[in-house]
Amino acid sequence: MGGERSCYTVVEVPARLTGDWLASAAWLDVPAGARVLVDAAALEAAEVEAGPLAAAAEQLAARAARVAVCAPGDLAFGLARQAIQLAGLAEGVVMAVFREREAALRWLLGESAAK
Repeated sequence: MGGERSCYTVVEVPARLTGDWLASAAWLDVPAGARVLVDAAALEAAEVEAGPLAAAAEQLAARAARVAVCAPGDLAFGLARQAIQLAGLAEGVVMAVFREREAALRWLLGESAAK
């Protein structure tokens, strides 16, 4: 967990994403209805299957008002997009993936955010 900012909560993805990290559900410890920035900039390796990633995306989207994933690397970007699609979420509605943090924050904090 990365902490709370005044308008949003940050969840930091570790450099090595594992099933154990997902199972810990520490990443789900965000206020209900919060805006969440998932920072996957540090991700270098993933040792988790697609199913648990999709379930995590679904759980986070159900808890938060809006989730922006900052995924500058190809691995993080691809995994995040895949998780959203497998979860059956409409990308850009409650959850969206961005390569740049600034773009992620603009979308996350935009006026059209779900209330």
